[in-house]
Amino acid sequence: MSETALNCTSYTSLMRRARIFHTLIPIVILLALWIPGINQGGWRVDTGLYSAIALDAYERGDLLHLHIGAAPYFNKPPLAFWIHGLLLHLFGPHLWVARLGAVLAAIGTTCATMRLCRVIAGPKAALFAGLALVTTLEFFRYARAFSLDLWLAFFLTLSLIPFATSVKTHTPRHTALSGIPLGLALMTKPFLALYAPIIAAVWLLSVRKPRHALMLLPAVLVAVVIAAPWHIEMIREYGSAFVDTYFKQQTFDRATSNAFGADPWWYYLKHVGTTYWPWLAALVGAAISLRFQRVRLSRSGRGIMLGLIWCAMWLVALSIVADKRPRYAVLLYPLASVACGCALAQTQSGWIRQSMRRVTRWLPILAVAFSLTAVAISVRVHRPPSQHWIDLELFLEQTEGNRPTMWTENPMRTTSANIYLMTGAWPVVLPPTDTEQASGRPATGDWLLFERTKNRPTPVRTGDVIFESGKLSILQIE
Repeated sequence: MSETALNCTSYTSLMRRARIFHTLIPIVILLALWIPGINQGGWRVDTGLYSAIALDAYERGDLLHLHIGAAPYFNKPPLAFWIHGLLLHLFGPHLWVARLGAVLAAIGTTCATMRLCRVIAGPKAALFAGLALVTTLEFFRYARAFSLDLWLAFFLTLSLIPFATSVKTHTPRHTALSGIPLGLALMTKPFLALYAPIIAAVWLLSVRKPRHALMLLPAVLVAVVIAAPWHIEMIREYGSAFVDTYFKQQTFDRATSNAFGADPWWYYLKHVGTTYWPWLAALVGAAISLRFQRVRLSRSGRGIMLGLIWCAMWLVALSIVADKRPRYAVLLYPLASVACGCALAQTQSGWIRQSMRRVTRWLPILAVAFSLTAVAISVRVHRPPSQHWIDLELFLEQTEGNRPTMWTENPMRTTSANIYLMTGAWPVVLPPTDTEQASGRPATGDWLLFERTKNRPTPVRTGDVIFESGKLSILQIE
């Protein structure tokens, strides 16, 4: 082998090791900050409900039809439930296992963000984008919850890589490959993924690649082909119940109905403006830099344009929708990080370059040191669960093996899910009194789980109270 060939091989190997090293830096930071307190807290918000649904699918042996107890659950597509459910099935219903799936989504999103930025603007911009993403608090905190939005952010970021590759290589056919992650995104949350190709088309037109934008049509077709079988099966199995819940309640009503909240249109502008620091300053600087022609025509300029167009169009879409939640803004942060990374990579400011070099060198070390210290001294990262859940879990442990059927007077989905994760059995929902049959009636000695609220201070049935703590009580039915 010639000396030139050996030099080329050595250079390629060196670059490969450099890419791996640059990718590992943000992931080390992410994991170091994630480990402390991973099993602290309780099954709050959607984490308990989604974890119970996911685990139940594997315990039933039916991954296609999700359930909450005996009731079907088709509010959301099943892909994220399949992933988390497999981990919960293998390692048990523990908080750290539910969060393990979330951190895998966060790592995947980080890698996809860095890969996208590397294709557009090079390795330095990719490293800075990865650092920006894993140090964004609003992104990081959803790595500690069962978050469908985090999985959606991963698949949508992944879908943009073929777009960027097609621009770099001048081969529009690469764009059609984005249909695969788009299809996976459609299997994560309803319909939102179909907005991403529109944003990509706007970016492709802004960088004067109209032929590439035409390839979005086969990409969307591939995505629909991937997602269609599950949707068709749900319509076949549940008919109008699925159509009404999935298409109307979970999609149209969430977008238009005040039943999901009446927040002002500037909700997300305020949310990002108060939480996205210090990277909001870099994002504003990236927007200002586009005033200069040399930046607009550079590779970094393309990355800045993609990030800004993505954030602007998603902000508009999220702001006009009635249902507003902080977690929906997770979709913004990967591409905002791309814009920040590209802007920092092409800056001419000496102090900014020095600061980023120091961050790259010292932040992983500091993160690992913090993690080890926090674990060693048992720093509390999450507040403990409510006392009534602690008391109930202790009560259920003490009565294990001597526990009758547990009933509830209403679905109480979150409460029922927590009971399932504790005991492995769903509470049975009582039918209305006038429709009760002999086979659907609790026996004497069965338990009735009751959650007190302002509107329902006492149970409607009589029995001996055998457990009471906070808002929860259990009656032994007479």
